[in-house]
Amino acid sequence: MGKPTPSIILLAAGTSTRMGKWKHAEPLRGTPLIQYTVQRLSTLPYQIIVVGGYQFEKLQLLLSPYNHIKLVYNPQYTSGFVSSVQRGVQEIEKEDFFILPGDMPCIPLSIFSALEQRLSQDGIRPTVTGIPGHPVLLRNFLAPSITKLPAGESLRPLLSTRTIDTMESSLETIQDVDTPEDLIHIELT
Repeated sequence: MGKPTPSIILLAAGTSTRMGKWKHAEPLRGTPLIQYTVQRLSTLPYQIIVVGGYQFEKLQLLLSPYNHIKLVYNPQYTSGFVSSVQRGVQEIEKEDFFILPGDMPCIPLSIFSALEQRLSQDGIRPTVTGIPGHPVLLRNFLAPSITKLPAGESLRPLLSTRTIDTMESSLETIQDVDTPEDLIHIELT
């Protein structure tokens, strides 16, 4: 029996303060942003765990057509990004896992298998001229350390103590949707 296939922890719990409204319902190419992202990821051979928080009921409605994903609620979503990673990690069993913000809809799908094939240490992530990107692929044995991080903590201190390889990639791995202008830019590309 081979190694378990990684899961994708897709983070969609934030309050979208820079957008001025809940970004996951904003249209991208005629589809709500979170649906657009999930549709693309659904073509990959990985389990998708979506972590929601803010506007969770709306998220449930938007994702109701996708019965193959696992949608979980993060009651601590106001504590920040790491609390959602922690909630997603609770759903992991023995598999390694990708961490991907839900507001990065144009990640090249080929990056997932490329990262998986090159994973040799504690983790690996794409970079663009030294700028760290997503998705980050981490080994399962890091899950307990992640779940023990204090509320509001960043993953950076933990990851800085581990061997995280990098792989040069394309601009899409560092482009997210935080503002209406970001959405317009992605719509036009």
